[in-house]
Amino acid sequence: MIQDTSSQDAPIQSQHTLASRASRKVPQLTLLTVVLLAAFFAYPSILRWSSTDLTIDATRLRLATVERGQFIRDVSVQGRIVAAVRPVLFSPEDGRVTTRVRSGDKVAVGDLLAEVESPELLSQYKQEMATLLKLETELARQGIQSRKENLAQKESVLIAEMELVATKRELRRAGIAYENNAISLQDHEKAVDDENRASALHYHQKEKAVLEVERLKLELDILNHSLTRQRLLVEELNRKVAALKLMSPVTGVVGNLDVEQNSIVARYQPLLTVVDMTAFEVEAQIPENYADDLTQGMRAVIDFSGDKYEGELSAISPQVENGQVRCRIRFTAGRPRDLRQNQRATSRIFIESRNDVLMVARGAFMQGGSRGYVYVVEDDMAVKTSFKAGASSIGRIEVLTGLTAGQQIVISSSDVFEEHDQVMLLNR
Repeated sequence: MIQDTSSQDAPIQSQHTLASRASRKVPQLTLLTVVLLAAFFAYPSILRWSSTDLTIDATRLRLATVERGQFIRDVSVQGRIVAAVRPVLFSPEDGRVTTRVRSGDKVAVGDLLAEVESPELLSQYKQEMATLLKLETELARQGIQSRKENLAQKESVLIAEMELVATKRELRRAGIAYENNAISLQDHEKAVDDENRASALHYHQKEKAVLEVERLKLELDILNHSLTRQRLLVEELNRKVAALKLMSPVTGVVGNLDVEQNSIVARYQPLLTVVDMTAFEVEAQIPENYADDLTQGMRAVIDFSGDKYEGELSAISPQVENGQVRCRIRFTAGRPRDLRQNQRATSRIFIESRNDVLMVARGAFMQGGSRGYVYVVEDDMAVKTSFKAGASSIGRIEVLTGLTAGQQIVISSSDVFEEHDQVMLLNR
């Protein structure tokens, strides 16, 4: 009997069941593979996540890239517009003031602005003028007296000289007579004595005349010196009297009047100010730590009402007040129209410029000075890194050590990192 093939046959339903099971295992294997791959690639991040104690949303931070290029060191200061020439007029003497102008009036050089009435000064001037006239009169009188006495001395010398000539003549006659025995020896000796006496009188009269001339010249010199001193005194008083009329030293506008009309003022009391409207400067305060780096003539840019104007540093105060140094910045290439005193202006002073400098944008992480570290961004991590800063400007900070070009750092305040060495950044 021939056996059938039933033993070799498999149920159709069982084969379908196996195929179904195999088809269900393929997606599961694929899913498992994907999960394993994701875990493999996510392992470093998970490892970093597990090694950090803090996570921060990256959108809260400001980042900047370290770069190398031209570093312009500058400083920005706030200032106010002031007149470069604004003389203050003071009262020259005690007295009563009368103003001839009002605040805001336009004046030119030499215009009368105010007068100070000083009766005491005017009285002193008149007294000294009278003394000057008296000295001039005395000098003229002394000159006449000197000439008169000089004539008297010349007359005395001339008379003495004539007497000397006469006695010499008598002596010559007496000598001839004595030789001829016409007179006695006593008469001859008397003639000799008369000649000697006349010679001595002539000599002393000449010396006396010389001394008298010197005395008269000295008296005239004394009077001349007194007269010169008095003239200088009168000239000074005349200058003071003329100064009682206060003239405008510049062309401009009258500023504030510091006194009331017809009020009593003291010597050197400020009366008014004249503002030269053709020259303005920016007066600003600069931090003390920049003072040693500033020199006159440094370039500056003045920002006034959104417009930029070229300028230069024209003056620097030698003293420090409350940690600030006062300076002035002059307009060099044009200036705004209708400027007025005390208007606000921002100025940027350029201290130096260097090429090939490693630098980074300035941020809050430098507030109060560098702490000696920054946070460098690597992938999704902020890593605490040692850092040393150099010079700083308005928008840049020089990097001395710790960073390289191309690195990204956090320039916002690092207080949010709470001094951690590594911080995970989210939403990068």
